[in-house]
Amino acid sequence: MGNIVAFGLLYGLVVVFILLIAILAKRPPTRAGRLMVSGEAMRRFSGWVIRQRRMIFVLFPVLALGAVLGIRNIEYDDNVIRYFDDRYPLRQDSEAIESGLTGLEALQFSFSAPDGASVFDPVFLRSVDRFAKWIDNQPEVVSVAALTSILRDLNRNMSGDGGDPDGVADTQAANAQLMMFYELSLPVGMDLNILMDVDRTQTLVTATVRAGRSEELRDLARRADAWIAENEPTLSAHASGAAIAFARISERNNEQMIWGFLTALGLVSATMIVTLRSIRHGLLSLVPNLLPALLGFGFWGWTLGDVNLGSTVVTTMTFGIVVDDTVHFLMHYLACRRRGHDVEGALADTFAVVGSAIILTSVALIMGFAILITSGFAINQHIGLLTAVVIVFALICDLLLLPALLTLSRKRE
Repeated sequence: MGNIVAFGLLYGLVVVFILLIAILAKRPPTRAGRLMVSGEAMRRFSGWVIRQRRMIFVLFPVLALGAVLGIRNIEYDDNVIRYFDDRYPLRQDSEAIESGLTGLEALQFSFSAPDGASVFDPVFLRSVDRFAKWIDNQPEVVSVAALTSILRDLNRNMSGDGGDPDGVADTQAANAQLMMFYELSLPVGMDLNILMDVDRTQTLVTATVRAGRSEELRDLARRADAWIAENEPTLSAHASGAAIAFARISERNNEQMIWGFLTALGLVSATMIVTLRSIRHGLLSLVPNLLPALLGFGFWGWTLGDVNLGSTVVTTMTFGIVVDDTVHFLMHYLACRRRGHDVEGALADTFAVVGSAIILTSVALIMGFAILITSGFAINQHIGLLTAVVIVFALICDLLLLPALLTLSRKRE
């Protein structure tokens, strides 16, 4: 996504500076149409913003605090089936299966036998069996597939009076013989390689789970890891499989996106400082560029609450989008200041010249991303809706907060 957007921006740059100019040069002279928002209206709006700057300085910190509290409500929720909404037969059939038959997700635990032993070692098997019984009693678990359940049944059916009807055989050889006897009775083409490896040194315990949310899967995996560490530390296994991978994918992706965001933040900050030739205004520009993402996710936390793989890329993606309007505003403002305008005059001129363009581009972006809301795929929905919300807040910050911050500077730039 990042590479595609980067190439698209470079292509757009070439088109604007070459193709668009060539088209405009070939057009016959015509009278320009009226702008969506007139320059005079934007000048009046600039005066209103300057007069209301104290209210703005109170309003935005309150909004930021509310956003921080809203972000605390956000939870990561990823599930391949629930990525699709109810209009898809896949979602309908899957929910029918889960409600009436069994779970569609599974946690897998791979246990390795001690060095020099096989999976038929009785001490190892009893440890695995204790874990299998524990996880089978968890409320989210529908069923458990484990090698020990087969060996228990075999031992109960084949042992004499001295055998343990509720456990495995007492020797490794006896367990191996029971398993060989069982495998020989299986139909042609069937084996137990889904439960143990060819070398017979590892065995797999699979818990079929019926979980409504990813947090339930992550919680079960954490409880399983904690139980193993406390009760059977020699097993040393962790939950794996596609279900837990997707349950953790947004959380891990978000951690990596934070580093990507910080990298982008540093690069954009350096670019702004060099372009504006002002360290102070380069750093000042970060406030209206960072705050929209904070407000957007805060709004999301108070309304929807759940984020998925699509939501976690929005912060870094929108940062490059919202910085565009800030650059236009600051470059024109500083040019006016360097020509000798005072703060109020520079702001009025900036609003009159670039205000309509900022509003128009923001509206176009909001409408473009809002189309994704109609998608039946949750990742597309989240990207579209959350990006549109962030751009709305970016427009508000550029038209209200940024001018108010600029009024704090009274000296000539």
